[in-house]
Parts: sequence; C-alpha cells; structure tokens
Amino acid sequence: MGAFLSHLIVELLKIAAGVALFGVALRPHFAKTGKPAWQAFVPFLNLSAWAGLTKNSGVMVLLLLWAFPLPLWWMIMLSFLALAVLTLDTYKLYHPQLPGYWLYVLAWAGLAGLLNYLVPEGIGNLAINAALVLVSMAFLLVWGGGNYAFDREAYEATEFSFQQYAVKQFKKNIPAMASVYVLGFLILLAVFAPYVANQAPLYAEYRGETYFPAYTSVFQPTRVDTTLNESGKAERLQFDIANWKQMKLDKVVWAPVPFSPGKSDRYNRDYASPSGEQRYKRPDGEIVEAPFKFRHHLGTDQVGADVLAGLIHGTRISLTIGLISMGIATLIGVILGALSGYYGDTRLRTPRINYYLILLGLFLFLFYGGMLGRWGVGFIVFVAFTLIGGALGRLRIGWLSEEARVPMDTFVSRGIEILNSLPRLLIIITITAIFDRSMGLLMAIIGLTSWTGIARFTRAEFLRTRSLEFIDAARSLGYNEGRVIFRHALPNSLAPVFVSIAFGIASAILIESGLSFLGIGVPDDIVTWGQMLSKGRQEFEASWLVYWPGFAIFVTVTAYNLIGEALRDALDPKLKQ
Repeated sequence: MGAFLSHLIVELLKIAAGVALFGVALRPHFAKTGKPAWQAFVPFLNLSAWAGLTKNSGVMVLLLLWAFPLPLWWMIMLSFLALAVLTLDTYKLYHPQLPGYWLYVLAWAGLAGLLNYLVPEGIGNLAINAALVLVSMAFLLVWGGGNYAFDREAYEATEFSFQQYAVKQFKKNIPAMASVYVLGFLILLAVFAPYVANQAPLYAEYRGETYFPAYTSVFQPTRVDTTLNESGKAERLQFDIANWKQMKLDKVVWAPVPFSPGKSDRYNRDYASPSGEQRYKRPDGEIVEAPFKFRHHLGTDQVGADVLAGLIHGTRISLTIGLISMGIATLIGVILGALSGYYGDTRLRTPRINYYLILLGLFLFLFYGGMLGRWGVGFIVFVAFTLIGGALGRLRIGWLSEEARVPMDTFVSRGIEILNSLPRLLIIITITAIFDRSMGLLMAIIGLTSWTGIARFTRAEFLRTRSLEFIDAARSLGYNEGRVIFRHALPNSLAPVFVSIAFGIASAILIESGLSFLGIGVPDDIVTWGQMLSKGRQEFEASWLVYWPGFAIFVTVTAYNLIGEALRDALDPKLKQ
C-alpha cells in the first residue's frame, strides 16, 4: 500500500502546484469583484486534476478552457470528481480487478445528487462532496486487502495493435506532425484570444485601486465601478466602454495586442498601413507618433479596426464553426450509414402499422418544420406517431400486424444521391437569405448538408464488417441489434470516417469564409476571416486586408488537409509493411 500512496501523493502535489500557480495570480481579481478569494483556485483545480487522468488529456483541458467559467458549484463538483477518478486511475495500476470507470463515476454522481437533495442547504455542498471523496478514497484503500507491488514492466508491455501502429505511422509523416503543431497553436490562440488581443489591460492600478480589466471583460463585461477623482468626486468606471489608453494609470500591463476586434481607432482610420504613419493620443491629450506597443502591426481597415486582433479572434469563430458543424454531420452520417450498411434492404423488419405510422410522422415532421417553421410541433407529432405505431404493432390487427421489410439502405442511399445532386452552396445561401443570420444557424446548415460523405464511408465499412466472425459471435450470444451495431461493429468501421472529418472541417471553414465574404454568413458584429477579406475588395490599395486573412485561411485549411491525408495513409492496413 505504501507504493500506491507515494504514487498518489506525487500526482496530488502536481495538481496542487498548478492550482497554486494560477489561483494566486487570480486571487486579487476575485477579491476585488467581491467574490470569495478561494474561488480563484476552483477552475484551475479542475484543469490540473483532469490533466492528470489520461495520456490524452489535452482534449479535456481544451474543452474545460472553452467552457470556462462554469457556475461555481458545477466547478466544485467537477473538481472533486476529477480527484476521485484520479485516485481510481492510480489505484488501478496496483489493483486491476477494480470496476470500470463508468460504474464508479455513476455511483459517485448518484450519491452526490442524493445527498445534496437530502442534506439541508446550510451544511453546504462543499462538505458533502468532500466527504464523498474521502469515503471513496477509503473504499479504494481497503478494496484489495493485500499489498500489491506495481509491475511497471507488465504495465508498459503491450501487444501489437493496429491503433498503435497507426499512431507511429502518423508520427512519421513530418508535414502532418507540423500541421498538428500549427493546429494546436491555433486552438490555444482561439482559447486565449480575449487575453492575447484586448483593448483593456490585463492588470491596472488606477487611483489606488487594482483592476483586471481583461479578465472582467470576459466574466463581467458590463461591470461598473466607482472611484474618487482628484477633487474627491465619484468617478463612474464602466469596464466595457472605458478608454483605458486615455486614463492616467499608475501601473499597467497591456495584452500582447492592445486592441479588440472590430473596435475603431479614430486616430488611425482609412486603412492605416502597417509600415506607414500611425498616430497615438497620450493620456495628457497630445497626439504623437504611435509607439511600437500601440502600433497596428498588420494595419487597420476603414474604421480603424486592428487587423491582427481580428485575425486572432477570427480563429475562434472559424475553428468553432468547423468543429461543431462537422460534429453535427458526423452524428447524422455515422448513424444513417451504420443503419444502412448493417440492415441493408432486408434485415430490418417491423409491423406494417408501425412502418406506415413512422413514415406518416416523418412526413408531418417535415411539413410542420419545413413549411410552417414549427419544428418543435413537428418533432412532437413524429414522436407521438412512433409511440402509437409501436404500441399498435404489439396488437394483432390482421394484415397490419404482419412484419414488413424496411428498405433502410434504399432510403439512405437515395437521400444521399438527392442531397449530392443539389448545389450545397446554393442551398446554404438560400436558407441564410431567408432566416436571420446567426452562428448557430450557419453551423446547423453546414452540418445538415455535409453528412453524405461520412454516411457513404460508414455504410461501405458496415457492408464489409457485418459478415465478419465477431459480428456473428455477438449475435449468437443473444446481444440486441443496437449493441452489435454500436458496441462491436462501429468501433471497427470508423477509420475512414476520421479522414472524412478532417477534410470536412477544412471544407466547413472554407464555406464559412466564402459566405462571410459575400456578406451572408455570421452577423456583421462578429469578426471573421471572410468578413475581413470582404473589406479588402473595397480598397484595393489596402493589400494587408487580403494577404493576412487569406494566409490564415490557407494555413488552417492546409493543416486540416495534411492531417486528413496522413490519417488516410496511417489507417490503411494495406500499406502496412
């Protein structure tokens, strides 16, 4: 047991170091905003704890950063859950007979929810969750009963697997690895964009008060504070509209790019050149040549908005649209492709009454949604008809109770052909011209029109996989069709899908840029690369408005394409030496 405790203590010390480093830095800000200072440590406790749970922790860290800040008690719950799972992860190295993560996490979440409901509010959720973590750790300490030694050689010794082979092959592709690093840099830039490019300083001391304006612009953008000026009168300070550059700050730390996207610089309007003359108004009112810190290093547009700040914040928009739209397309394509390839036209059977009512409900869903714009009503009608059909199908109603074949493959294949025969860009332009522009609408449209390629790849893989021996073995064991499809067949059919997703994200970014260039993409108040390109055509001499956004689009799309090609080569078993 001593080896396990030593191992666990080392992991907890790593977490404590990360929590202390970031928590101490943010503590003055939380205290200034009137929140308990200890809350500054909570979000970074989440990040540090989750980062130690798995070898592939980068995705979890980025997701938590993207979702930050969460409500306080959600963050506390995540922190304790992360610590508990970390303890389990460490203990499993010494006791491989422990139950799976899913059982442990469900039991922990169920106890936490039950106790938080039963215990009076005055005791506090913090004490409840802390007690649960202590009980969980004690349970793990007593689980095995013996003093097992950690066999590192056995832990590190692994048999050959195609997954490990594919990773090694991918790492040998130098352009693809360079693209991964470029993409990682862009993701970090998108996550920390408000702190990299912001007209508000990261830290400022003004009239004896300490402020963190850049952090406040993210957490409390409309916050108002009151200070006393030199004459003793109250001075109102609203963070989102305050002109920090014109204030006589005692101490200040500016962001690397001290400008916000889309914000006008009245002294550098009308396409200020990156190498040309740029002006800056000092706090004392004198207008001088802009110092290096406050120069627009990539120039400005007609209203004086900084190009570099727009590029940085545009990264977040492009990556978000690419990832979420392809997430929608992947969900639809994988499900439809799996059902089409596994069942074909003859394997799926259902009572005729159920079959006809589902088709009628689907028609009404499209009618209410597409014709009347009432998708919620259509969905309720579809669910109702499906439930009624399932109930009537269990009754004996003569001919209507007989089983009918559902030509799932025909439905999906004809749907793919119809959607592919229509010009996707024209469909997107038509829909965006009818409805109010929004990021959510744009991501939904791109996702709903991009699933056909993923569905075709998934269908082809399922046609191959459904006749293999392990699928027959799963059926012979009595597993239901859903488990056979999603638990056994699907994991062995996703290799081509990953390649299609990588190319699809690049395509989604290009579509968004093209629509924004035409002025029918995201709303005008959101700065994107395509929108910046559109401004470049208004002034041909302002070449920087074309070069830099175009270069950003080129680099991002090329990175995704190179990653897709490398995945295609690495996941092809025919290329195995």
